[in-house]
Amino acid sequence: LNSQGNAVSKALVQLIDSVGQTRYAVTNPFGFYRFDDVSVGENYVFSITSKQYQFVPQIIQVSEATENLNFIAVP
Repeated sequence: LNSQGNAVSKALVQLIDSVGQTRYAVTNPFGFYRFDDVSVGENYVFSITSKQYQFVPQIIQVSEATENLNFIAVP
């Protein structure tokens, strides 16, 4: 999401697991993205790249099936 809460389209979402494997997803026009086969109980680093917005990388511990994990651009 941008700082006003609107969807960011075509942002590159990078997921890095604890052994350094990297996966990518691109947000759709509504800002949605998806990663399959993410292990519960692991820590992941999420980084988002966009031409228009900047995001701070975040470390997320996945404790259960996670939906609606949103990242908000720096104003």
